[in-house]
Amino acid sequence: MNFSQWYNEADMPEIVNGQWVDLETGIPFAEWQPAKRTAHKPAALEINGKPAKVAEGLTYVARLAANQAKAMERATVRNAESPNLTAYLVAAKAAIDAAARLSSKSKKAEIAAAILLNQAASRVSNTL
Repeated sequence: MNFSQWYNEADMPEIVNGQWVDLETGIPFAEWQPAKRTAHKPAALEINGKPAKVAEGLTYVARLAANQAKAMERATVRNAESPNLTAYLVAAKAAIDAAARLSSKSKKAEIAAAILLNQAASRVSNTL
């Protein structure tokens, strides 16, 4: 089971009681089974609302992953009692792992997905 895949397929992923849940279906990440989907055309890569090249996207994602790793360390120390800490750590690890899998041969859609995972982790960190 892959959080990254679940997050990309979920319509309204949110944290409820410290657990990731797709609000549209009500299915939590822990109970999710991947659906068979047909291939679709990947979206173009945009950074800050502007079209970006693969190299720019890789640089941006690397910076996001480094910042997310630092944020994980701070959150673990500062927010140990938060009910959303576990959900944040899952999302942040998925974002960092997605960034680590990227290379110069990565597609723009893969880079955009890594950026979306990082954004999700950042939103959760705001709830700690």
